Amino acid sequence: RLTHPRYSTFFFLVVRRPPRTPLDRSSAASDVYKGQALYGQGQLDAADARFSEALSIARATGDRETEAAVLHNRGSVAWTRGQLADAAEFFAAAAAIQEALGDSHGLAETVNSLGSVSYTHLRAHETVLDLVCRLLLEKKRRKTKGTNMKM
Repeated sequence: RLTHPRYSTFFFLVVRRPPRTPLDRSSAASDVYKGQALYGQGQLDAADARFSEALSIARATGDRETEAAVLHNRGSVAWTRGQLADAAEFFAAAAAIQEALGDSHGLAETVNSLGSVSYTHLRAHETVLDLVCRLLLEKKRRKTKGTNMKM
């Protein structure tokens, strides 16, 4: 069980509708539930692997609602690890899908989670959109520096 104080502020989005195909039921939704259980046990790498598998299946089957839920869950894992730029990226992607689907409940949960990232990392003059852009630029710069160092 995770004892980090940030863990208690997050909750997971679950698939709230019946699966459309047997592939969804047997794979994507199953991986989401297994990932959530692993996250609850503090096994972040294993949870992220399950969420990654579920994301691939959701995208392959065109299941946008499950895709948004998985992106939200991956954002929670990244946030727990302290990877704020990754968390903001996952939450922003989930929010975009939820907004397009008209999923106001899921969007509210994701924006709340993005707000936690914002509160942790927000500067006084920034909006949430400014924060997402800044964190993504910082992430890109870190990747660029890592590439330059290897050469």
